[in-house]
Amino acid sequence: MSKADGDPVYAKELFSHEIDDFRRYVPVKTVCMHGAPLSKYDNRDFWKYYSFEDFGLSGEAYLSINGVYYYSDTGRTWSGANKIRDKLKSQINSPSDSIISTLDLIQAIEKNKPHVAYILTHPERWAGSPGEWLFLLGMDAAVNAGKKVLSVIR
Repeated sequence: MSKADGDPVYAKELFSHEIDDFRRYVPVKTVCMHGAPLSKYDNRDFWKYYSFEDFGLSGEAYLSINGVYYYSDTGRTWSGANKIRDKLKSQINSPSDSIISTLDLIQAIEKNKPHVAYILTHPERWAGSPGEWLFLLGMDAAVNAGKKVLSVIR
């Protein structure tokens, strides 16, 4: 929806093209909303106009998964800070606000021993050098500042 400026017909065209591209290489049974946290359009709203079956899918991660512990490094943190849309429809309340570092995450998993855990990571943000780490930190700080401004405006 964000790439299509909220136009569901154009969004369907884009989505169909992109899922067909993926399916040239791998079978696709589920999808997961991504990107554009600063957009006024929520990509999950696509499913208000279309069904998973329209695309041969069984579900969408944020809308179809229930009753699990959910941990995400979105916004460059494991805590709930800097997350606008990165929440499951129904998740077990996990102490995510107290999870700051990856070590905190490991300890929380060891303590809670969840039967099922959903861990979302963004390895493209993991740095290979101190210079790359500083660059990524600056980029994420700018985006997170934009998210905070946007959340105040809305």
